[in-house]
Amino acid sequence: MSVDADSISSIVNADASYSKKLGTVCGVLTADCLPVFVCNKEGTAVGIAHAGWRGLVDGVIESLIESLDCNGEDLIVHLGPAISQLSFEVGGEVKSQYLSKNKNFKIALLI
Repeated sequence: MSVDADSISSIVNADASYSKKLGTVCGVLTADCLPVFVCNKEGTAVGIAHAGWRGLVDGVIESLIESLDCNGEDLIVHLGPAISQLSFEVGGEVKSQYLSKNKNFKIALLI
C-alpha cells in the first residue's frame, strides 16, 4: 500500500509513501529490509518504500511507481542498506511465492 503523504496529517502504517508537493516528507523505517527511494528527474514526485520480501511479493515497488504517475524512463531509484544473503535465510515457501508472481525469477535464480 502506498500512501499519499500530501493528503495525511499524521503518521500512518504503510509500506510506502509518496509526495508531489514541495516540503512534504516521506519516510519509512527499516531494519533488515531494503529502503527504496524513487523520484522523477525533476524532483517533483518522490517516494520511498520499505521493501521486505513480503512487500516485494505483494508489489510494493510497483505500487509506489504507479502512484508517482511518471514515465519509467524519467525515474531515478536509490537503494539503501539491507541485510545480506549470508545473514538472512528464508525457506522454500518464500521462493515459491516469488516464482508464482513472475516466472522470470526462476531464470534469474539459474544465472
